[in-house]
Amino acid sequence: MKKIDNALKMIEHADVHELWDDIPFNKKLKLANLMIYDDNWDEETYIPPEQFDRIQVINSLSYAACELNYKDLVVRIFDYIERMTINNDKELMSLHFYYQGMGNYYYAQRENEESLNRAITFYTKDIEVFPEYKEAFVRRYKAIPLIDSFKQMAIIYEKKGLYDEAISISETAIRYGVWDDTKTGYIGRINRLLQKKRKLGIE
Repeated sequence: MKKIDNALKMIEHADVHELWDDIPFNKKLKLANLMIYDDNWDEETYIPPEQFDRIQVINSLSYAACELNYKDLVVRIFDYIERMTINNDKELMSLHFYYQGMGNYYYAQRENEESLNRAITFYTKDIEVFPEYKEAFVRRYKAIPLIDSFKQMAIIYEKKGLYDEAISISETAIRYGVWDDTKTGYIGRINRLLQKKRKLGIE
């Protein structure tokens, strides 16, 4: 029960009653049990529930909703976050991890068209808010972390045959100073896409 108790404390601290209160009790128990919180903690790894910001808590709830296939709740969470006022750098960085994490979650199921479309929605939102959370990362860590969303959208566009869009998103990543974890980075990706276009006779 410790896991469930701590998850409920996280919900209470985050004050997300608009999302939580009308969920049936049996579903609340299942969600709380799946939120990212482990019974097997020690003094070195334990993080008190009150140290999680609102979006970290909502992100945990969203993952649990995905695992339980509570699609309506996933949509409600997305809409709720869209209406939120972000209060500080920590929440801005958490917003990035929410969008990117959910994008990666659904991209792993990309054989399903609905999942792929959801991945695109989350990646697109992550890219849209990048200029805001970029500054938060720079202020706190003096660097920009690896951002999956740009690369994943370039891959998605390429697989759809949308080469110009793949090139454009890669150019945007370069302009923003985002790095790619491949050997040749976004410049190499653009060159490969241009070569593919020439090979296919695409202007």
